[in-house]
Amino acid sequence: MKIGITERGDASIDYQWVEKLPSVDGTILITKNLTDRFIDTVIKCYENGDKLIVHATCTGWGRTDFEPNVPDYKTQLHQLKKLINKGFPADHCVLRIDPIFPTLSGLKRVMEVLHEFEKQQTGIQRIRISIYDEYNHVKERLRAAGHNPCYGNNFYASQKQMENVANALRSFSYQFETCAEDLLAKEYPNSFKQVGCVSNKDIELMGLEPVLNKEENGQQRTGCHCFTCKTELLTNKYRCPNQCIYCYWRDKK
Repeated sequence: MKIGITERGDASIDYQWVEKLPSVDGTILITKNLTDRFIDTVIKCYENGDKLIVHATCTGWGRTDFEPNVPDYKTQLHQLKKLINKGFPADHCVLRIDPIFPTLSGLKRVMEVLHEFEKQQTGIQRIRISIYDEYNHVKERLRAAGHNPCYGNNFYASQKQMENVANALRSFSYQFETCAEDLLAKEYPNSFKQVGCVSNKDIELMGLEPVLNKEENGQQRTGCHCFTCKTELLTNKYRCPNQCIYCYWRDKK
């Protein structure tokens, strides 16, 4: 079994995934910009029988210097509702808040996203979260833009910062899915559940047989719980036109 995914770039910018759909059993599309073109493409593929799940990424940083070419969160959530209204099933949609900056301003933006999401009443039940990792080249980008790095010389959030995220999100009634944030799922199991971006939950939703060999994917970030059947559909290896300041890719030279 192969489950395609678009983690290397943005599925609404790089459409090479479309021609690769026949080579995989199902696909998880990730985008920060649910454009009308993307929505129409997804609807067409879905109506043609392609097995799809859409992760609509919405961090609250759109239209800021952190995500300069990403729409603001209200636009993204409005477009998410449009996707569902056009016939794509809500249970095949995931609100993805990735990354979360564990700072006062970062958590404020997450709260704004979640409050607006509730207003939209999309019927979506799944929300995935991921806490920001800070690469050295990202620290340099932040300094160049006049911002201080979040973690000093560290790569990961501290336990205290993790707990700040947990305390903010626990005020909502969701059980948030998370992949590499083991601490959250261990300490607050009612509010956080460890689920890889590619899991049996997704496989069953797409009408495929569950994976019996649940070997996890060791090639992703530390702590990744995705199955090894995850197959990247994009070939991008540099920062995409969204130009997010925190992107783990370096710029194309």
